[in-house]
Amino acid sequence: MKSILHAAFRAAGQKTIKPFSQMPEGLKIGLFGRGNMVGAIFTPEVIRDLHQAGNEIFVFGTKVRPPEELEGVTYCSLNNGIFPKDGTILDIGVSGMKPQVSQKELVQYSKFLDEKSVLCSVEAGSKMSSLLDRVSNVTSQCIRLMPNANVPRALVAYSTTGNVKESSLGAVRYIFERFGKLFPVSEERMNPFTGVAGSGPAYAHHTFSAIARSLNRWNEDRYPTSKAERFVLEVALNFDDPLHKRGATDRVKLALTKLEEKGSVESIILDAFEELGKDCTEDELKAFTAGVISRVATSMVKGAELCGFSQEMSEEMIIGHNGIIKASANKALSTGKSPARLKWEVTSVEGATQEGLARAEVGTGRTLDQLWSQAMQFAVNRSKQLGDTLGYSLEVSASEVEKAVAEGKSLMDYRKSMAFLSNAFTQIFEGMKKEDDSIAKFSGVTSKPLAANAVHKVKSEAEMDK
Repeated sequence: MKSILHAAFRAAGQKTIKPFSQMPEGLKIGLFGRGNMVGAIFTPEVIRDLHQAGNEIFVFGTKVRPPEELEGVTYCSLNNGIFPKDGTILDIGVSGMKPQVSQKELVQYSKFLDEKSVLCSVEAGSKMSSLLDRVSNVTSQCIRLMPNANVPRALVAYSTTGNVKESSLGAVRYIFERFGKLFPVSEERMNPFTGVAGSGPAYAHHTFSAIARSLNRWNEDRYPTSKAERFVLEVALNFDDPLHKRGATDRVKLALTKLEEKGSVESIILDAFEELGKDCTEDELKAFTAGVISRVATSMVKGAELCGFSQEMSEEMIIGHNGIIKASANKALSTGKSPARLKWEVTSVEGATQEGLARAEVGTGRTLDQLWSQAMQFAVNRSKQLGDTLGYSLEVSASEVEKAVAEGKSLMDYRKSMAFLSNAFTQIFEGMKKEDDSIAKFSGVTSKPLAANAVHKVKSEAEMDK
């Protein structure tokens, strides 16, 4: 029997129902795609709690079964023709697919929606009008959300079509507030939010990983891999603590000036470590590490401002008490996962985050400010591009990539090369191919410092995470 809450949710035209103040009950919730973002929000714990409250969960994808099956979940497969029973109508549908995939598959899910259903999306770049078109406009209620995933108590920006019923919005807000703090924005601000807050945790984890690797390479005997990572993460949790200033000696201040030089993120940090010297004290090392993190955080704040956010909002997102820097460090310490692993867990192939990371990972000839501001701008542009053009094909030959990198032709050519290389790096990291096969895939670009440097970085990250 449907619960009273479910009946209220489905009631047509009800404007006076207040948002849920408790777990919604008796709803049918469909998850379209099992991407990183959906997985970060609908964790096994959240799905368990929803199921125990009497909600039915349907997971749609191209595979029959996921690696881990969860109680109370009905798995549906496009490839195998496995769908919910006829007549099943979802109260809430959540799409976390890439826009180019969503365009092909979302229309097949429209049969499970009606005018009372609400379509939610955490797709990077997909406009609400496009989402509704993909489900043949069977519903006009749409909520677009974008969390900065992979951090505790994330910020979640959301925008609605304006006609979403109060009960529907209340149910969605309750579910997503389990994940983080919601705040409304205009749809025009969603792409900048994606490029800054949505991709921010990956940028933070990339920074922690780069500092830890540099610390390990600087003094491997004193700081083996695991100790280096923990040291960096513990400093990151309190990088703005005034106590760190007691170690800010002249040699520390001199070493930190090296952060103004040009290079890649890791090369700049490593040069600064070399300037510090191995005979520094523990307090000096903490002060130096806090200074590096503070410098990177400041660069990210400047990047957010260039993407259109106010200084106050930029600082809240990145260096606030629950901001990206501290929350990402807490995530790594609480889960025991390395920053390198967490970075890739929240980075989807061909997505906005990967676009920004590719710029930061293999970029040379730029300062930290330039690296992170450009990384964020590239991610914002990629998010917009995903929505406007449904992405570009990565089916480019090695010779085409070689030409784009060597000649620096159009921005699109350069971005294709970045995405191609980053995709190959991901395959190396995940062990999807043998090392020789993966490197052979570069055939013609491996001689380039750009490709060689990037391959080394990803291999190093993979080795650190073993």
